Amino acid sequence: MLRMLGTFVLFASLFCQAARAQVEAKPGPEMEILKKTVGTWDTEMKADGMPSMKGTTTYESTCNGMWISSIFKMDFGGQPFEGRGQDGYDQSKKKYVSLWVDSMSSNALVFEGTLSADGKVLNMKAEGPAPDGKMAIWRSVTTFKDDNHHTFEMYLKSGDMPESKMMTTEYTRRK
Repeated sequence: MLRMLGTFVLFASLFCQAARAQVEAKPGPEMEILKKTVGTWDTEMKADGMPSMKGTTTYESTCNGMWISSIFKMDFGGQPFEGRGQDGYDQSKKKYVSLWVDSMSSNALVFEGTLSADGKVLNMKAEGPAPDGKMAIWRSVTTFKDDNHHTFEMYLKSGDMPESKMMTTEYTRRK
């Protein structure tokens, strides 16, 4: 009985500490670059051998400013495409983090990365399946040109193949 009581006290103490940490969590200054994306954007995606495709992205600040949620929508070769992201800054890892899911895959990609010293380029990497199902390294580069324009580039390195650019998407803030 004492062992059970001791276990309960330990669990309650850990639970209270975790709850207190969550209540005290506040977005740091690292989130400022991501907060600038909040709003609706017109997008134009270009990929090798394909015509340019137009879409929209909506960014929203969530969870008391700790995360930026995005919804990306476009017509992809006659099929509706939707992607969703959660972007933030992991204060314990001291890295930007991003979760991406979309309507063309059943797996999620989890990216980690850093922002350049000038605050203009966000470099991220993830490991996950390539379109052929083999594990690969995904790399993204987001270049913040100004408050109304940014560019997103996605690269893929799979197996012995050299890294190649998958696509470039230009973002223009809708006014």
